[in-house]
Amino acid sequence: MQKFLQRLFLGLFLLSSVAVMAQKSELTHNMSEDERGRIDEIGRNFVETDPPTGEVRPVAEFEPMEAVLVRYPFGIPMTLIASLSEEITVTTIVTGQSQENTVLSQYESNGVNTDNCNFVYAPTDTYWTRDYGPWFIEYGDNQFGIVDFPYNRPRPGDDDFPIVIADSLNLELFGMDLIQTGGNYMADGISMAASTELVIEENPTQTEEEIKQKMADYMGVSTYHINDDPLGDYIKHIDCWGKFLDVDKVLIAEVPESDPRYDDYEAVVEYYENATCGWGTPYNVIRVYAPGDYPYTPYSNTLIVNNRVFIPLTGSEWDDEAIATYEEAMPGYEIIGINYDGWMNTDALHCRTHEIVDRGMLRIKHTPTLGDVDQQNDYIITADIIPHSGETVYADSIRVYYKFNTDEQYTSIIMDNVSGDTYQATISVTDEVSDVYYYIHAADESGRSENHPYIGAPDPHDFHLEASVSANISISTNNISTTCQVDETAEESFVISNTGEANLNYNTEINYIDGSDWMTIDPVSGIIAPASQNDISANFDATGLAIGTYTAELLINSNDPNNAQEVINVTFDVSVNTSDMLTAFDNLKISPNPFKGAVAIEFVLQTNQTVNIRVFDINGKLVKQINNSMISGKHTIHWDGTNNSGNELENGIYFINLKTDNKNVTKRIIKL
Repeated sequence: MQKFLQRLFLGLFLLSSVAVMAQKSELTHNMSEDERGRIDEIGRNFVETDPPTGEVRPVAEFEPMEAVLVRYPFGIPMTLIASLSEEITVTTIVTGQSQENTVLSQYESNGVNTDNCNFVYAPTDTYWTRDYGPWFIEYGDNQFGIVDFPYNRPRPGDDDFPIVIADSLNLELFGMDLIQTGGNYMADGISMAASTELVIEENPTQTEEEIKQKMADYMGVSTYHINDDPLGDYIKHIDCWGKFLDVDKVLIAEVPESDPRYDDYEAVVEYYENATCGWGTPYNVIRVYAPGDYPYTPYSNTLIVNNRVFIPLTGSEWDDEAIATYEEAMPGYEIIGINYDGWMNTDALHCRTHEIVDRGMLRIKHTPTLGDVDQQNDYIITADIIPHSGETVYADSIRVYYKFNTDEQYTSIIMDNVSGDTYQATISVTDEVSDVYYYIHAADESGRSENHPYIGAPDPHDFHLEASVSANISISTNNISTTCQVDETAEESFVISNTGEANLNYNTEINYIDGSDWMTIDPVSGIIAPASQNDISANFDATGLAIGTYTAELLINSNDPNNAQEVINVTFDVSVNTSDMLTAFDNLKISPNPFKGAVAIEFVLQTNQTVNIRVFDINGKLVKQINNSMISGKHTIHWDGTNNSGNELENGIYFINLKTDNKNVTKRIIKL
């Protein structure tokens, strides 16, 4: 179905190209006044498709790429195109053969390797390929696809370009009806992505939860970081101040303390310092000084292409420091500065280029062992090796390279195939080992050779061995018992302590033996540092419960290796108040009592309220319920001694419970 729609869209798109070209004028990164008057056109004719099937993940910029997308007329210098063409294909968007000839002539005159150039014909409006270009995903049975979205500018040529490139690359196209722009999107290649609050502002008909669900369904983004934009003006694109350099590395621009936006930048830094990356470890937050004064310093607006990073330079005194920051953050990468008078502080190299995924990528899927780990003899390394080219993987190439402590040389061991695409190897250590550095390597018959992490030996995964310590859970009680009246609530508390030497991670579950949903725990889970404790509240709610005794088991699960689960036995008694609480209702009277035939319930309301009248038998079973919305004043309600089915009840003792918004009383009555 998507292929059919893709072809249909392409046909309509090309038919409308003349009209699109006629509308074109000199456009900027911002909307023109004319475009602001046509803002209602954004997404008007967008057709949403079904989301991709199977497991979906967003492709990250730092993954293997086969080409870089640029557009003529250019917004980038020829020196950048020439440098790109040395190692990767440059795909240039032109309107047709005439422009292609013009561009080829310029390329040949400026040292561009034209053997690494190809062209796509499309009537685009601007050169901001980052903003309107395709978003790549992996889905289904290890397939690559493109997600299209309504571009946040009323520029039909730009907006429809993903249709053209999907057809050119022969990739499935998925339509996600969520107004977006590529400059406000960065992904980690696993399951996380980030944008500024612009995505919420530009989709006012969708809630934040609905926006996140769209990103989950179409992009495989299970954690969507939506950050307040620290720039506070301009276009609120995240690439103006931040960038994922790897799964666990996020670069954020830094401004001087005198800058009025300083606190906003630091708030974003604090957010990521307290967030967890796609590998389950803390982010490594890297700062690049970008004060923003002229000459401009757009140092987050960089392009990562395989093993190279292209940085926009402007002649600022901070250029060298920015290059040094990237060299330290990304060892093993070639850091290339590109000088150009046309860079702007929030519109530079990244905004005007767009990577194209390597459709034959040799993907190494691996969750690394990182940080401080308990000391043991063996560490199992597991990875999936996925050759998107369809070519065979060389079995003896699938290796773990590792070294210990301060060793200079790596040792390698072959990973064994354990099932399907999954391979394993074991790194064995001795007592003298404190630090382990490793990376995974694989090659296939397509000629591709890849590492994980991507750069391999210069910046390996590393973990550090610590003497084994553990958490130790202690709870203040093994039994909780409480009582409350029908429709009332109660609260008890207990303490969870950690007497061990490692952080105690705990979570609670409730196993109801009688009834359900009458108890909640706060907090339900948490982390307790060594020699610390958490006060836990057990909250009980008798709303709708019959008189009686209810029991449950409160299960407390933890990472205590010797006591993974503690059990607290819980007893909850629900009763009624049989005393005459006449002050609860003004002039309350229930007569006659005892009664035959019918009883009159008389009371006075001071305000308009809903009155809930319920009758329980001696065993606490609800037998009659009457709900009435009443105005203030005197009221009389008659009960004829029947149950909710209209059948007359047996003679005996009953309890009549009256409840309003703020009063609750129960009276004992005898039926003769």
